[in-house]
Formats: sequence, structure tokens, C-alpha cells
Amino acid sequence: MRNAMNILKLHESKEEFIMDNNDILQLNVKKNIGQFITIEGVDGTGKSTHTKFIVDEIKKRYDKEVISTREPGGTKAAEKIREFILADQGENFPVEAEILLFNAARIFHVENLIKPSINEGKVVVCDRFSDSTFAYQCAHGADFDSVNQIHQWAL
Repeated sequence: MRNAMNILKLHESKEEFIMDNNDILQLNVKKNIGQFITIEGVDGTGKSTHTKFIVDEIKKRYDKEVISTREPGGTKAAEKIREFILADQGENFPVEAEILLFNAARIFHVENLIKPSINEGKVVVCDRFSDSTFAYQCAHGADFDSVNQIHQWAL
């Protein structure tokens, strides 16, 4: 899945849609091979806007079924975990617990939505994925190697 990341870029004007690996995407669309595309960035940078734009462009240009999703979340169980993570727990929320919860949500998401969709030849566009986990968790004091080990185990 990681090879399909960063396949799309947008000009700042949002008027032109650029495929860095346009030939690869076109070939995969013709062969009905699924794609996984993630949109990463900090809060308020327009990820949701870009995600919608990319989804609409792929549908228009390639007449391809596209699934738009987010992390944490994307499935019923993963959304419940998201609600728990974002709710005020009224107590210290250790970074280790947060990492495990994010990855639990990711397991539900990957196994129940992302993998099946890609296997059916669909394009999955995800608002955040593992890059955000590494950035946020390491910024909150988690050890990169520990986060990576948990991430590798979860996937």
C-alpha cells in the first residue's frame, strides 16, 4: 500500500489536477487494480477539501469507483475508537495508550474497508494514515522505533 502513497499532487490554484505517476494510475485503472492514496497534513490545511477534489477528479477522469475515508475512523468499530480518543477522558491519556488505540482503529479500517476495496479494484482515498500517526505520536514523546514496531505489527 505504501507505494501508492503520494501519487497525487494539487497545484495551489486547485484548477489543475496533476498525477505524478499518471501512467501508473492509468494502467492500474485499465487493469482494474486498486489504488490507495493518502492525504496528509496538520489540522486546517485543507485535507478534506483536497480529498473531495481528488475523489471527484478520479471519478470524472477514469470512471472509477472511489472510496473516501479517514483515520482514525472509516468503519463502525474504528469510528467508535475515534470517538473515545477524541473525548475528554478526565484523566491523563498516556501516549502509549493513544498509539495502541490508533492502531486498533487502523486494523479495523484496513481489514474491513481498505483491503477489500483495493482487492475489488477500487481507489481508496484516505484523509490521514500512518504518516500522521508517526508525526503526532512522536511529537507527543513516543519513541519512533516503538511506534514503527506497533505499526508494522498492526498492518
